[in-house]
Amino acid sequence: MPVNLRALITASTVPLLKYSIYSRSIWNVGKLLTIRSCSEMQKIMKLYLNYIKLFENNSVGRVIITPPIGIAPYVATLEHSQVLPNSILAFVKRTSYSNPLNFKLFLEDIELCMEGLRRSVGNPSLNELKRDVVFIYGPMALNELEMNYIPLIILVDLDRVASRIFQTSKTSVFNVEFEDFAILKKDNEYSILMLDRLDRGAEHTLNSNNDNTSATDPSVGGYHTYRTCSPIACIKDLDIIDESYEFKCLEELAGYLLKRGKGTHMYIEFWSSYTALLERESKGYYYLWMPHIDGNSTKRLVKFIMNGGLPTPLNKVTLVSPLRVSAELGSISDSRVWLSIIIEQIAYSNNNIIEANLIA
Repeated sequence: MPVNLRALITASTVPLLKYSIYSRSIWNVGKLLTIRSCSEMQKIMKLYLNYIKLFENNSVGRVIITPPIGIAPYVATLEHSQVLPNSILAFVKRTSYSNPLNFKLFLEDIELCMEGLRRSVGNPSLNELKRDVVFIYGPMALNELEMNYIPLIILVDLDRVASRIFQTSKTSVFNVEFEDFAILKKDNEYSILMLDRLDRGAEHTLNSNNDNTSATDPSVGGYHTYRTCSPIACIKDLDIIDESYEFKCLEELAGYLLKRGKGTHMYIEFWSSYTALLERESKGYYYLWMPHIDGNSTKRLVKFIMNGGLPTPLNKVTLVSPLRVSAELGSISDSRVWLSIIIEQIAYSNNNIIEANLIA
């Protein structure tokens, strides 16, 4: 199983876990959301299909459609709404322990995965539900996980789902649009989200069959390349949405979330949605969420706090950072991030802070 199971608890998987008999313990998350090969993807799709059946038999006032990571579980808790993932974030076991920085090995494991997917024969309704597969290459942000697993997004055909459950429901989506990454598209087979910058190793691998191109060209090494808001935090071109909330900078997202909070306890979470499980019965707390942590986002958050963006008084702060890319926890990135500077600035602005925790 992945080194840190909390990285699997995201906006797309929290609703599935809440309705699964296996989700009573965090240690069972891996059984649901990790697979030995892509031929087992039917298991994940069946979990999703069983979940959406709940919508068919119940009248739902509001449905929040969510990308793989985001704030949907938090907003749904406040508004007593239902969350519908447009995709499922899962992890496929690599053939052997691997170097996450080796892009060539990553591509080879993807091809093995796709071979297993082509050979798999399962329920036709499940096959029709799957629209696309996006693999995530993030050797810095996901370094521990990608030593043993390949993260992937299983995109769902929401048009088919909509005909079943959106007869009377009001739908909305919360998009984080200040994240912009490169996407590599391999024909109509699959895509690769480059979560980190396109490094020299990846560029060299993509150009190995064509010495006259660079990784910024529209077509490289059999892949079509383009840039867009991250598919792990953003949904585009959905006609079934009634309302769309778009956050184009970190400050907009932080301001929206803080206006909805209350109490004296603040959570600051990166990537995952673990807080939604921790605080199922909570009467209220403040919540800040960001797609991932890096030097730039940390600086902007600290500046936001310094400019009076946080509520007062607070007496407890909890940081949730399951990807373990901060300097306190060890990081292979040259641009190390110190989470302690966030806590120090909050404590400076709130003299009543008596407890600070890190969940990693």
